[in-house]
Amino acid sequence: MKKFSLGCFAIAALAVVGCQKSDPIVGKWVLDGKSANPMITAQSMTFNADGTFSTSSTIGGTDNRSMTSNDKGKWSWDADKKLKLNYEDIVFEFKGLDEKTKSMIETQMKSGKAAIIKEMNGKGPLEVKFEGEGMSIIDPSGTMKFKRG
Repeated sequence: MKKFSLGCFAIAALAVVGCQKSDPIVGKWVLDGKSANPMITAQSMTFNADGTFSTSSTIGGTDNRSMTSNDKGKWSWDADKKLKLNYEDIVFEFKGLDEKTKSMIETQMKSGKAAIIKEMNGKGPLEVKFEGEGMSIIDPSGTMKFKRG
């Protein structure tokens, strides 16, 4: 009897979890067109159901030299249904630079990392619009369009 009861409980739990509606932002998104920042040549964002997110933004790349910022943090919706991003970490990657230049830039970025995170967290909530399979994020610097990736 206990085995039957546990089996029924497991099936009921799976049914409840399976019926929950997922947040439309959950998943991977890639930049569809140009960024609000003209220096960014590629960008992707992944929002997880557990409230964590990661982004990857690349500057440059047209001449085999680039810097990529890989950011992580937590996301949530505020009372006005605006997206709140709380950045917790940024990791910079450099490609195609000579060692001296790479070392100089890495030192500058690492020393300014806390200030960069503070600035990013100080931007406030963002307006988000879902349009079919796309998503637009309206930022003070402009609108960025994303598609599912």
